[in-house]
Amino acid sequence: QSIKVMQSLESLGAIEAFVKTSAIQAGIALEKPFPFRIEGIADDLVYHIIFKTDGKPHNKAEHKKAKRKFYLKNTKVEIIGFWAGGQGEGVFTHPGKKTHLHFRLPDNSTSGHIDAITMPGGSQLYLPEDK
Repeated sequence: QSIKVMQSLESLGAIEAFVKTSAIQAGIALEKPFPFRIEGIADDLVYHIIFKTDGKPHNKAEHKKAKRKFYLKNTKVEIIGFWAGGQGEGVFTHPGKKTHLHFRLPDNSTSGHIDAITMPGGSQLYLPEDK
């Protein structure tokens, strides 16, 4: 299902709220996890990747130390997101969040975990057709 995003999405919370509202309108059950995709221009995008080569066990402290942050402006992106549903919150999302977002550039040269984003209106949201 393709849905035009008319308003600007000024934060991760705004994306989460838009996905939630759109999923409800599309008849998708919010209790179950589902993937979604957003294509559009990111006015500002802050992301990180994990750069860890020390062989030490991976835990929260090591994860934090291994983060490398990057910034993009006015860039066409594809966001690959997951709605957590009832059981995924805090498991594959951050505590208190229902979505987890990564992105990639159309040429596959860059990808990462989204920390902050601003997108103007005109993006396209894709939701699963399977309800």
